[in-house]
Amino acid sequence: MQRGIICDRKGAFCADSYGISIGYTQEYLGKKAAKRLNRNISQYNMDTTSYTLSNGIYCNSRRYRCYQNRYSGAPVNGSYTNRLFRLEQKQKRNKMKKTVIMAAIVALSGAAYAGSVYSPSKGVLCDKKAKFCTDSYGISIGLTKEYFGNKAAKKFERLVEKDHMDLTEWTFSNGVSCNTHKKICKKSKWDDNADAHWTKMLFGTVPHAAHGGGKKASLDFSRDCKNYLMDKFPGVPNAASSVGRGYYKGSTVHVPVTFKWDEPRLDEKGECIIKNGVVQRYKSFH
Repeated sequence: MQRGIICDRKGAFCADSYGISIGYTQEYLGKKAAKRLNRNISQYNMDTTSYTLSNGIYCNSRRYRCYQNRYSGAPVNGSYTNRLFRLEQKQKRNKMKKTVIMAAIVALSGAAYAGSVYSPSKGVLCDKKAKFCTDSYGISIGLTKEYFGNKAAKKFERLVEKDHMDLTEWTFSNGVSCNTHKKICKKSKWDDNADAHWTKMLFGTVPHAAHGGGKKASLDFSRDCKNYLMDKFPGVPNAASSVGRGYYKGSTVHVPVTFKWDEPRLDEKGECIIKNGVVQRYKSFH
């Protein structure tokens, strides 16, 4: 198998640096696997640019990285990243120092660059002044390359590797600060409360009351539920489960879940039960 391609026999698919590939799946795993993959992509509207291998490794083609798992803040898996994206990663022998990326000089007025941060597509924010882009997983070198070119992406990649920057927490040039662990954005790094406008633009949700949102704020814990299901049922393909938006029932949040798959046969409904922002368990309705 040539470099830049990874195949998962248990998951029955192959991928290259652009994402899951039906062509390579057919070449290495056969026509039957390719047809099944094509059917699943169409039926479940799969995102082929990010996926989890059967061994738990999570790869994201837009960020040109593979991680130890799908959870936010997971460490980069250098071996798989090099195999798939040909990027050299430094091994972290000591505890990584956490560096918050400052995209602008604090002394400058945020209003001067108010128009520099914009959303080119749903769930993506880009900073024209600092020349980087982000999604709900954090700063993305892939998206930076897409919207600002290869030169900007390479420059940011060097900064990340040199300074061990934390891509999950950053400040835009207009002063807005975002954190993917908390799933919030604030007008300023020093603000106590989340900003509903920027949080919704990046994460698609209104901030929870604990972070400055209203008590009846609409919650979206779908990603937390999805990550929990992948960890609890590692043998079940990621595309087999679909999750809805969370809703309150007393002091807990319930996220609807539907499992549907052909091989192995899956047809089940249930829900993730979340308390204090943490998934407690999955409850099957069968």
